[in-house]
Amino acid sequence: MKTKLLCLACSTWFEDTGNLKACPGCNDTGVPASDENFVTIKITWHELRILVMWAEKFAAMEKANPTLLKVVYGIADRLYSQHLGKSPLTLAGEIADVKAAFGEHNVETRNIPGHLNLEDRCLRCGERHLFERCSDEIDKGP
Repeated sequence: MKTKLLCLACSTWFEDTGNLKACPGCNDTGVPASDENFVTIKITWHELRILVMWAEKFAAMEKANPTLLKVVYGIADRLYSQHLGKSPLTLAGEIADVKAAFGEHNVETRNIPGHLNLEDRCLRCGERHLFERCSDEIDKGP
């Protein structure tokens, strides 16, 4: 049986044919994850949110590599999809919830160097919402 690989940029699962140079879903050339490396980790949701938010902040600062933020959101999205009743894992998701609760006009976001542009479009579908709230189906893998 062939190994299944996960593109971290677009969350597409595909079979390892041994000669792929890029993801067949998005053409990303980053190193994919293998389905042979699944692990179970015991951690509190709060601890996970802290780790994801730090990764989100770091990735947002890497303007020369915009795929990095897409990868962080993809990972956060796959984690969040396993616990949809929990609070968002990302700061962008948290602010989206505040905007939804209090209205767009009551929540101000600014482009501050090293912080997220919360007005950006979803990396999955291109709409004006955040990855964690995308209605496009999430491929949960093998």
